[in-house]
Amino acid sequence: MSTANSLRLPIKSSTLAVVIAIIFASVLAGFMFTATAGASSFNRAKIIDDSVFTDYRSMTVSQIQNFLNSKVPVCDTNGTKPSEYGGGTRAQYGTANGFPPPYICLKNYSQGGKSAARIIYDAAQEFRISPKVLIVLLQKEQGLVTDEWPAPVQYKTATGYGCPDTAACDSQYYGFTNQVRWAGRMFRAIMDASPTWYTPYVVGSNRIYYHPDLNRCGSTNVTIQNRATAALYSYTPYQPNSAALNAGYGTGNSCSSYGNRNFHLYFNDWFGPTTGSYFFRISGSSREYIAGSNNTYYYVPTPEIKSAYGWGRTTSKITTHNSNYLDGKTYAGHLKPLARFENDAVYLIDSGQKFHFTRSMLDHYGFNLGQESLLPSSLETIFRDRGAVQSIAKVNDESGTIYLVENGKKRHFVGPSAYRSGSPAYNTLSKVELSYGLLRSIPETSSIYSEGSLVRFNSNVTVYLINSASQKIVIPDRNTMDGYGFKFSNVRSVPPSRLAAYETTSAPLGSVVKDSGTYTYLITNSGKRHRIPEELYSHFGINTSLLQPLSTPLLKRFVAANDLTRVLKSPTSNDVYYISEYKKQRVASPSKLRELDFTSSDVITVSDSYLKSIPNK
Repeated sequence: MSTANSLRLPIKSSTLAVVIAIIFASVLAGFMFTATAGASSFNRAKIIDDSVFTDYRSMTVSQIQNFLNSKVPVCDTNGTKPSEYGGGTRAQYGTANGFPPPYICLKNYSQGGKSAARIIYDAAQEFRISPKVLIVLLQKEQGLVTDEWPAPVQYKTATGYGCPDTAACDSQYYGFTNQVRWAGRMFRAIMDASPTWYTPYVVGSNRIYYHPDLNRCGSTNVTIQNRATAALYSYTPYQPNSAALNAGYGTGNSCSSYGNRNFHLYFNDWFGPTTGSYFFRISGSSREYIAGSNNTYYYVPTPEIKSAYGWGRTTSKITTHNSNYLDGKTYAGHLKPLARFENDAVYLIDSGQKFHFTRSMLDHYGFNLGQESLLPSSLETIFRDRGAVQSIAKVNDESGTIYLVENGKKRHFVGPSAYRSGSPAYNTLSKVELSYGLLRSIPETSSIYSEGSLVRFNSNVTVYLINSASQKIVIPDRNTMDGYGFKFSNVRSVPPSRLAAYETTSAPLGSVVKDSGTYTYLITNSGKRHRIPEELYSHFGINTSLLQPLSTPLLKRFVAANDLTRVLKSPTSNDVYYISEYKKQRVASPSKLRELDFTSSDVITVSDSYLKSIPNK
């Protein structure tokens, strides 16, 4: 498939002898395509980036047509110009060799009612291969793009598909459309690593020869770095030697082959670098830019944005252009982490990765449709697809900090217990790993604390207990702290903004609380939890409508103890008290306790502060 000596510029005969004669005549007479580009930048391990190779949206039909028009402004349809190969005019030479005029240039060629531009475009879309690759293939195989008087054989084997160096072309692949589509099909199969398509060269170490004369010209091992390069070697299975590279578009020596060299040269001269960075500078300036779609460009405003777009991961250098590179291009503003690649999908770009955005997530992250940077479709394949953006975001560094992102702001989960709390539990939700640089750009509001956290404002002595439902409850005094078993060493000092989302409850924390269901509890004696039977409510002066509810998970943190009874004692004395109608009366002796129908096992130890809160009888 393809030839090693892809110098085949205007091939004017189907006979091998004439083809060989024309090749060497072209070397002497000068090529139909000339350029100043050299081959010094040719990288035999990576001839072209996968993203450039598969940029199937890089040209429209009209752009392809305009490009073909620019390469042959005037077609010598009637062959009136002098022949480059002698024998009078081109018409006279062609007629004598079996291909009389008229000559149809590629820009004017059509087949099956489709123009060459449309055939190239359709194949590019069908197989998701850049139309630029197919255009260069047509040039380096048959010189069709720049030929002013192509012969029919050039269209019959336009891309060299099914034309091995050691045998005749296979007629089943003849025809311009057939040739272009089979080339696209082969390239796509290799890019997809299709198990049904034999690929002689693969990513990794390969022995690649310099010339079809294998024994004489030899080979070297090449560590192919990507599939696009493997596809090019599978199509044209030779590498250029030093003589070929040093010759630019010219001839090297008897062991030189030119197919992959010429692919590199044509692509670079016509469409820009085959490899390298989408970041660029203008000579003499330190400002960095990235190419946008539709001939636009964006300024890269911060190191964080530069990192988000994969600097150091998807690229290794910044390309420098002359000032005239921006001629005809439109400045599109600052590059943003929100991007669209010439389709309807909107992505968040971060750490060289892309994350799909849903409409609801756009709102949560504070983005609006229309704010996204519009980038070439070729860039889309550079970024690893990491699925959808989620409202739970984890910093992808050693800190592992987790945030809830909603309504354009982020809330920091203060510790793993905070992440595990919530209703529903946050840790049941999917989370996405993003860089700190990106998350830092989202405004921060109040943090998320686990139920039972103790916090206070930096300059305030008031301590709050974090309850469920985004509530904070004032702990009124030291006695309450002691009764609940709280320690001041566990109180976290925070700025007021970190508690902005927490509403202060109307009542402060008391010793008696209720749960979210039907039970009421006394929390006392350093964090013990006593359920209060309903029949005792009147004796202990309990009005459940005035009680502060605590969440069930929070209540379960306190040690479950015996149900409350009507006989209580202090932890600091042996005095026992009998409670009746919210009054307490000292029980003078064990016999008096038995008269009240209680035993010593019924006595509940409570804190001094709670016992003192009950009036004496």
